[in-house]
Amino acid sequence: MIVLLVLTIVLLAAPPAHAGRAYGVLSPGASLLTFEVEGDALNAAALRLSLGCDDGESIEFAANFRFSRPDRDGDAFLIRERARRHALRYRIFAQWGRGRDAWHWRGSLTVRRLDERKPRVDLVLREFDRISTCETRITRLARNEPGVLYTGGTDDDEPVWLRRLPSGVEWVSGFGTECGDDDFMDGLYADFLPLSGPDAFGRAGLVGGFQAAGREVEVGLDGVLGPAEAAGTLRLRAARDCDTGERRWRAATG
Repeated sequence: MIVLLVLTIVLLAAPPAHAGRAYGVLSPGASLLTFEVEGDALNAAALRLSLGCDDGESIEFAANFRFSRPDRDGDAFLIRERARRHALRYRIFAQWGRGRDAWHWRGSLTVRRLDERKPRVDLVLREFDRISTCETRITRLARNEPGVLYTGGTDDDEPVWLRRLPSGVEWVSGFGTECGDDDFMDGLYADFLPLSGPDAFGRAGLVGGFQAAGREVEVGLDGVLGPAEAAGTLRLRAARDCDTGERRWRAATG
């Protein structure tokens, strides 16, 4: 009886098969999706990508998803649907603005083969109720490298991807900010930062000499790497009226 009781307690205390796993899906220069799996569900997801439109234009989409319906304009959220074993499926809903000027986004996110080290991700997103139709699709394998790859997001809803290498950190993140009255600076920002300590990286203050969205920019970026997650700050400034301001970011590994 004692043996059975101990075994039962151990089984109840054991974590789910996919608890705390952090994944990243990167198409260099085009799109970045990060997500975390807790048990049999997502507990975090962030995305930036570009949608091609049938009028030849393109538009950018960025979101740090919620997992319940929004209570305010500007939310993007995921609603879970029934899926097969070792798979997750969510519907994507997002809206910016109200009335005739509102932007409506719909799509789906499916993660298959969760029992494997590199699950397959299929994401479809489209914007509708406007003059043109804009759509994109991502079909790629997700990466999971515990202690090496950290994925997450910023406090202004942008995805973050960083890989710890022997001499520094490979960094990719989304960014976006208004520039004056009629312009916007956004896209993906990539960098390599030297280690500044055993578990720290970055540069002090704003450093120039970088390009982002066709502009010369100054960048401030730093962070601390921990066994389960990393965190730090990010800032991009092209001019006084084209400045993301200091943003906090967090990324998990496992």
